[in-house]
Amino acid sequence: MDSHKKIIEDQPSTSTHFPLRPTSSSSSSESGLSQEGSRRRRKQAPRPLTINDPLKKKRKIEEEEEKEENREEESGDEEEEEIDVSKMTMAEFGQYAARLNAKQKKIDSEKRKMRKMLEKTKEIEEKNKRLEEELNQIKEELQKEKNEKKTAKMINESLKKIKDEKIVENRKLIEENRRLKQDMENKSREVKEAKLKMESDLKDQLEKEKAKLEGAIRAQMLQEKEQALNAEKATMKLANKAYLEEKTKELKGNAEKNYNEKAIELGKAFKKSEIDEFRKNKKAGGGFGEIEDRGFLKKSYDKAEDLSSQLAAARRETKNAKESLEAAWSSIDGLTNEVQEKQNAFEAQLKEKTDQLESCKADLEKEKADTKEKLEKAEAEKKALEAENEKLTLEGAETAKKLEEQGQELNSARIKNEELVEENGRLQEELRIQNLAVEAQNASLQEAQATIASQTQQIDELRRELEDARARACLGISAGSREAHQTLESRTSEATQRAETAEREAESLKNQLILKETAHQDAMEKKTRDNEEEMKKAKKSLNDDIARLQNRVEPVERRNKELEEENRRLKTMLMETEGKLERCEGKLAGLETKCKFWRNELIQRDNERPYFEDEKRKSLEQLPAPPSDYSTEKKRENRRRDDEDDQGPSSSAVC
Repeated sequence: MDSHKKIIEDQPSTSTHFPLRPTSSSSSSESGLSQEGSRRRRKQAPRPLTINDPLKKKRKIEEEEEKEENREEESGDEEEEEIDVSKMTMAEFGQYAARLNAKQKKIDSEKRKMRKMLEKTKEIEEKNKRLEEELNQIKEELQKEKNEKKTAKMINESLKKIKDEKIVENRKLIEENRRLKQDMENKSREVKEAKLKMESDLKDQLEKEKAKLEGAIRAQMLQEKEQALNAEKATMKLANKAYLEEKTKELKGNAEKNYNEKAIELGKAFKKSEIDEFRKNKKAGGGFGEIEDRGFLKKSYDKAEDLSSQLAAARRETKNAKESLEAAWSSIDGLTNEVQEKQNAFEAQLKEKTDQLESCKADLEKEKADTKEKLEKAEAEKKALEAENEKLTLEGAETAKKLEEQGQELNSARIKNEELVEENGRLQEELRIQNLAVEAQNASLQEAQATIASQTQQIDELRRELEDARARACLGISAGSREAHQTLESRTSEATQRAETAEREAESLKNQLILKETAHQDAMEKKTRDNEEEMKKAKKSLNDDIARLQNRVEPVERRNKELEEENRRLKTMLMETEGKLERCEGKLAGLETKCKFWRNELIQRDNERPYFEDEKRKSLEQLPAPPSDYSTEKKRENRRRDDEDDQGPSSSAVC
């Protein structure tokens, strides 16, 4: 094509020399060449293009066109010769005009083809733009889908992480509950052991104190009874001795009185018979000894006076002793009353302390029952929590299984997306190739437009020359006009046939391209619709899975919060129980200190009791013999005290 253009440009525009071939040979050779060219064009007609290899088809078509143009140029170069229009005959001029008309028709047909090709290229460019826009939209949608899948993957990973964290927290809570239960069991066991130990220690201590108090009270009572008996015996002895002394004194007094009377009578009567009788009585035991001299009476009087003075002194001493004895007995009664009051106060305090100990024991039993009930409740709640945890673990396993299935679905969707991305890349490559082909066609069209413009200029120049030649040779045209007209008609008919065949081929190519473009567009639309439907389904399933997972995670979180609150409540209960146990231990320690105090008080009293007993014994020893009526009153008082002492151990034992 470039060589032909160069040849045309090299020809001078003002010259009258045109390359013409002879009339006889030109018609036959031209017709043969036209037939051969048509046959070659039919044989070498371009095959229908496909979208898969447009560059190859384009290059093939360009090569075929170049070959055909080269053949035409070679044939034209061989046939054309430089001739002068002024020297041409009418036949040659007709042939030359016919050839020019054929070229003009060919150029017009090529212009029409070029216009059609330009329109077609514009349509193709518009379609390419639309396809590029659709591809950009698909890319954006794919990017959005990719981002959504990334977010879904991140959400799934976060949910999986949250689920793992919740499982770990549940396990920690289970371990914490188990540990708390173990601690509570250990605490309860320790509390039980401490309570049993404290109760046994208190019981042993109370039994010891009780036995000690009972022994001390019994010993004291026995000692007091023994002392009372000894005192009574002593008083009885003293009373009997005093009674005997009084009787002897009375008898002596009576005897002395009788003796004095008889001595007076004897002194008055001086009867020997009575003195002998008196001596006999004296020898028998009733007298006062041998009467050796007559100073017996005087001695008797003196003795009687001495006895009377001694009797008065004894009476005075007896009176003083009686007064001191009454004072001693009153002091002893005061001491015994004081000791009895102290003992009653101690027994009341001991009874109060025992009541407090019983109340403390009752409180401990109550707290023990409450703690046992709370432990049972905690055990039941723990079992419920374990069942709930097992249920949650099963739900977590099901959720993990579903998450794995969703991960597989996401992987399949990812694979589909990768395939779609590959398909989009392939389509983009095809569109790029088509764009390159269109650009090459545009370049060839521009070159063709340039050649057509140059050819139109040459044709215009040739027309002007032809008009000049016609004007110069108007007289000799009639002879060869028919032949030129015939050759012109034959050439025009051949050119029209060739143009029609080229138009039909171009139309068929256009139809094929349109069909392929429509099929490709339909396939792309179908793929985009399928991708949109798959994306919608994937989004819907992903949203459903996310909502389902959130619905499953929310009760797990609520249950975890409830478990934490329950653990806090159990911890507070445990702390309260420990506080109560500490308070009970403090109470028991206080009771132990009080028991120690009272035990020391009893020991001190036991240590002080011998001193009072010694004082009492000394005072009793220092007392004189009581009178007869006093001894009977003392006996009654001692019996009353014995009865009270007999009642005392029973009351103290009860306490």
